[in-house]
Amino acid sequence: MSLASCCLMLLSLHYLIENFNKDLVIRYSPAFIVTTYMMTSMFISMVLEKRYHYLARQQNHLFWPIDSAGPQARLLILKKASQINRFTYLIYAISVAWSIALLPVFGSHREWILLEYVFDRYFGSSSNILYHMAFSFAPFFIYTSVRHCGSLLYSILQLYLQMFLINQHILEICDDKTVLENLTFEQRVQHEKETFKNLCFCIDHHVVITRLTKELVEMVRSVMAFFLLLGVLICISSLYFVSYIYADASNILKVRLCFAVMFNVLVVATFSHAGQMLIDESSCNFDTLTKCAWYNWNKRNKTVLHIFMTNSLKPFAITFAGIVLDYKMAIAMFRTACSYALVFYNFQKAARS
Repeated sequence: MSLASCCLMLLSLHYLIENFNKDLVIRYSPAFIVTTYMMTSMFISMVLEKRYHYLARQQNHLFWPIDSAGPQARLLILKKASQINRFTYLIYAISVAWSIALLPVFGSHREWILLEYVFDRYFGSSSNILYHMAFSFAPFFIYTSVRHCGSLLYSILQLYLQMFLINQHILEICDDKTVLENLTFEQRVQHEKETFKNLCFCIDHHVVITRLTKELVEMVRSVMAFFLLLGVLICISSLYFVSYIYADASNILKVRLCFAVMFNVLVVATFSHAGQMLIDESSCNFDTLTKCAWYNWNKRNKTVLHIFMTNSLKPFAITFAGIVLDYKMAIAMFRTACSYALVFYNFQKAARS
C-alpha cells in the first residue's frame, strides 16, 4: 500500500510540474502536502516500530497498575480515562463521517484533489476503476499513517498515569498524622523505616519514569522537525485554500472541508492536552513533596526527601528545539498559520484588483 501511495504521489507531482500554474498550485497544494505528511508518517512508523515495541514492553513490565495507590485513586483514574475516551470517540465519529463524505458517490474530488486528473491523464479508460479503488483503500492508508501519532499519544498518557500514581503515593506519606512523641522508641524507629521505604519506593519509580521519558523524547525528537514543518505548512495552505475557494466551492466540498478542519483541530487539541497533562502532573511532584512533615523526620529521611525534591524541580515535557508539546504550541501553530494565510490572501486580493 505504501509503494502504491508513493507512486500515486510521484505521478501527481509530475502532473503538477507538467501543467504548472499559480491557480493549480494554490488549489491542489493542501491535499498534496497532506499526502506527503501521511507518507512521511507511514515511513516513520516503520522505522520506529521496534523502538515503540521496546518502550511498550518496558511500560508493561515496569509501570504500576492503576489500583496500586488505593481504590480512591483508581476511581479518579477511571473518571479521567472516561473523559479521554469520550474525546477519542468524538474523533472516531468525525473521522468515520469524514470517510463517508469522501466517497466518490457523493461527488467528484476534482475541486481539491488532483488524483482524478492524474488517472485520466495517465490511465485513460481504466481511470474510473482506479479512482474508485484508490478511495476505497483511503481509510486503511489513513489508519497506517496515523499509527505513529496514536503510539505517541498512548505513551504520553501512560507517563501521565504513572506520575499521577507517584503523586498519590506521596500524598499518602504527607497524610500520615502519626504523632511521633506518643510512640515508643521502637515504634518511632519502625515508623522512620516505613517512611524511608515509601520514599525510596517513589524515587525508584520516578527514576524509571524519567529514563523512559528521556527515551521517548529522544525518539520523538528525531522526527518532530518533519511533523512540525509539515503541520505548519498544512495549516497555512489549508486556511489559504479555504479563503481562496470556499465561496465558489460545491456543497459537498464544503462538508468535506468542515470535517477535515474539525478532525485536525481535535487531533492537535488531543496531543496538546496530553502534553499539558504530563507537564502539570509532573510539576505537582515538587509541590506535593513540600507538604510532607519533614521536620519530624530523621536525617536520613530528610536527605532522601531533598534528593527527591531536587529530581522533581523540572517537570517532564515533550520538547524539540525549545518547542514544547502543550497548549501554547497549539495556539502558536494556529496563530502562525492564520498570519501567513492572511498575508497570502491579501497578496492575492491585491493582485486581482
